[in-house]
This record gives sequence, structure tokens and C-alpha cells, in this order.
Amino acid sequence: MACTKEEIQERIRSTAVMRDGKTRFTGELRSDILEYSKGRIAEGQTWNSVAVELGMNAWTLSRWHQKPRKPKAVVASFVEVSQKAAEPGTSARARGTAAAEQRFEVVCPSGFEVRVPVGFEVASLRQLIQVLERR
Repeated sequence: MACTKEEIQERIRSTAVMRDGKTRFTGELRSDILEYSKGRIAEGQTWNSVAVELGMNAWTLSRWHQKPRKPKAVVASFVEVSQKAAEPGTSARARGTAAAEQRFEVVCPSGFEVRVPVGFEVASLRQLIQVLERR
């Protein structure tokens, strides 16, 4: 929807500021701001001048233009993992190699790779992934 400068300014003013001092824009408001600012930038304005015009932080607006927003919900797909038993009569070295193969890797949506050993604690892995994803 094409919004006027005044409508966007009012919506920005009425957006709640969190305890940490940051403004949490809704996805709809963000889209409207981007649409409006793209038009103004095409007319020769800078990110800074558009941000001042709208009453928002210029850094925020410039970041929105530089990279697309990551989706909040990531649907993970799971792959079945099975363990191969070592065949009888295998050497200790081969058994050691088989034990090393019992590890597996988890690739997080943000790109982090976590190598998980045998006997891991699920709660610890979950906590580690949550920390990595929040950064």
C-alpha cells in the first residue's frame, strides 16, 4: 500500500519503544517505510535525509536497504540418523574410526556448524544452538 509521508511519520511516532531504547517496527510498517524511501531515494534523496524526514534513525533505514530481513520462523527438516555397528573381527583402529563416524553435524539456519559427539546432552546442544542463533 502506498502511504503518504504524514501517515508513515504518525505510525513511527506511535510505535512503542522497548526498554532497551530500540523501536520495534512491525513488518507492515517496515515494508511501507522501505517502499516510500525507495521512491524518495530514486528522486535523489539520501537515506539520511529520508530518515530525518520520517523521524527515524538513519542507520536503521540504511541497514534495511542493504540486506533483506531474515525470516523469523525457520522450518527445519530432519534427516534420519542411524548408527552402523562395527563388523566382528575389526581392528581397534577401525573401531576407532567407526566411533569417530558416530558423531554428526548440525548446520544451523544462520550457517553455524556444530559437530556433536556420541553421548551428547540434548539440553546442552539446544542451549548452544539458541546462543549461536541469537548472536
